[in-house]
Amino acid sequence: MPLNRPDSPRDWIAIALRDGTACPDFEGFQVKDLVAAAEHEHVVPMLEWRLRNGSHWHELPEDFRHALRDGARAAAMKSMFRENEQQRVAKVLLHEGLRGLLLKGNAIAFWLYPQPYLRVTGDIDLLLASREDAHLAAQALSGLGYELAFNPGSMNYEMTSRLTTNGMSRSEIDLHFRLINSVLYADIFSFEELWEASFALDGINESLRALAPVHALANACLNRALDIQNDEPDRLKLLYDIHLMLSRMDVSAWTGFIQVVREKGICGICLRSIEDAMAVLCTPVPDNVMQELSGYADAEALDRNRLQDWRYMQWQSLWALPTWRARARWVWERLLPTREQMRELHGRDSGLPVLLWRRIKRGFVRVGGRS
Repeated sequence: MPLNRPDSPRDWIAIALRDGTACPDFEGFQVKDLVAAAEHEHVVPMLEWRLRNGSHWHELPEDFRHALRDGARAAAMKSMFRENEQQRVAKVLLHEGLRGLLLKGNAIAFWLYPQPYLRVTGDIDLLLASREDAHLAAQALSGLGYELAFNPGSMNYEMTSRLTTNGMSRSEIDLHFRLINSVLYADIFSFEELWEASFALDGINESLRALAPVHALANACLNRALDIQNDEPDRLKLLYDIHLMLSRMDVSAWTGFIQVVREKGICGICLRSIEDAMAVLCTPVPDNVMQELSGYADAEALDRNRLQDWRYMQWQSLWALPTWRARARWVWERLLPTREQMRELHGRDSGLPVLLWRRIKRGFVRVGGRS
């Protein structure tokens, strides 16, 4: 059902992002609540841009416009810093003879949004060809002041390097060696097929490229599925990415997308986010596309309506592994990650006994409290 009357500040923001207009009386919502919601959804600069270019901008309360403008300026400053870091990283990769793919918001900000700063991003996500290449990149990035946070276990497919000044993290780079950090999705796309279809970004050398639009859309849907599984906040920022990508699709693009997700067995995962985008942002999707995706999704083993069922998804992950040895290793690393990883997850100021207790407590909460 199209969302026409907002029941919450989030709904109000979704309508404003979708239509580029806003009712000056705010439908009874308070300025502070709308600003807080926009910050929580990570869409302040995009909301400011949409409303400023709409017909009711000057009718909106001055304090609301000022709050959005201040947020947009801050986002623009952060975006400039990140773009500079990406260029520095690209030079390091080029010097080391490494290839990297820029993932998620930092990549789509260049080609999907009117201006890069409009897509709020945090970490810089890079995909390398292998675990060995990720280690080489981490070592090379130390020349820029980045330090590796921890060495991941064998079933963890990313490592984090941080640039820290006076005890404060200024920049964080996640070095992936699988597109998605999950055994359930890790081997769906190979680096080589993604690299072959990738394209260069303006102002960045050829060692750091962006995913092709069809792969960027699949990646967005897979990442959102993982967020749902892990009970992460379902932010409008991610749905709006998918909304924009879907809104650009023509017949040829839909044909290519359906072919890819059908071959990869992820029609249901992608359909889940497409359905959510249609419900929240009224994203236009042809009926025949929905029917085709639904038919393929119904034939897949994974139930897209159970992504939030933690126990169900753990079983799906377990049985996705090819051998009992791999399954046993995965269970062990899920229960007891490396010490450095536990410190990252549960507190760097704690000793091993406290970390183990927090790990066990978290496990009981998940197993007993989520269905």
